[in-house]
Amino acid sequence: MKKQVLYSGNTFGAAYYTDGKMEAPMLPELPQITKCPACKELFWIDEAEEVGEYFPMPLLPGEKEIPSVRFLSITDYDKALRRNLSRNTEDELYLRRELWWRFNDRVRRDKTLVNSPREERIWKTNLALLEGILDDNDPEQRIMKAEVLRHLGFFLLASTNLEFVRDEQYKQVVDTIKKACEGKKTEVLLVE
Repeated sequence: MKKQVLYSGNTFGAAYYTDGKMEAPMLPELPQITKCPACKELFWIDEAEEVGEYFPMPLLPGEKEIPSVRFLSITDYDKALRRNLSRNTEDELYLRRELWWRFNDRVRRDKTLVNSPREERIWKTNLALLEGILDDNDPEQRIMKAEVLRHLGFFLLASTNLEFVRDEQYKQVVDTIKKACEGKKTEVLLVE
């Protein structure tokens, strides 16, 4: 498989969301875990053996395109968590955040958050477990915790959590989440 390497990028034109996700056209996010297209096994990209560099060129007759590493689906992130593929708490946080973001990507694209009772269980279970591993001493994680609580409908608890985030750089996202709590809104929002 091939993996893109970024040498530089910028955040011009980026969109920021209340769940902490940033979508920046000039600074794409790269996956840390992926699925082999041949055997369908999940693997951490940093554990894969690097065999060389690949420079895009037109394919010769009979050559096949090398598949790129891709982000996992909701089902695959859930599978990675159920199989305990996390090597440490940081990996678990990554997998749970990515699963959360994949669900929220549906809302970002004006689609339904969950499509079945099974998906709703995955959504709620993941959020409850994510909330438990987020660090209250890290302002970004405290904001994520407030957002998780808001998604679960715990509006007062979410707002209370944000009272401890006083750094000016987080003011817009904190105000957006607080306003959503007042309006009892649970969906992910764009931070203006």
